[in-house]
Amino acid sequence: MNIAELISRHLLDVYAGPNWTEVNLKSTLEGITFEEASQTTPASANTIAGLVHHLAFWNRVMAQRSRGEKVEIPESNGFDNSPLANEDH
Repeated sequence: MNIAELISRHLLDVYAGPNWTEVNLKSTLEGITFEEASQTTPASANTIAGLVHHLAFWNRVMAQRSRGEKVEIPESNGFDNSPLANEDH
């Protein structure tokens, strides 16, 4: 297997399992409601939706870099998403 295949396999395992963490995004996020995804707690200003946006941001950055593109990382570090307005956005 070449490095691109290994990275692809790793990302798929993190998404759908199994992987070294013994959890995966797909089953962890399954059944999360809009309200839960957009809720903050006293322990953190982050929301589930914001953290998923952050993961997607960095996946895009890594894909661009793997194609040799120079990527400017904003000061927000991928945490610049707007709050969810509804279940579709």
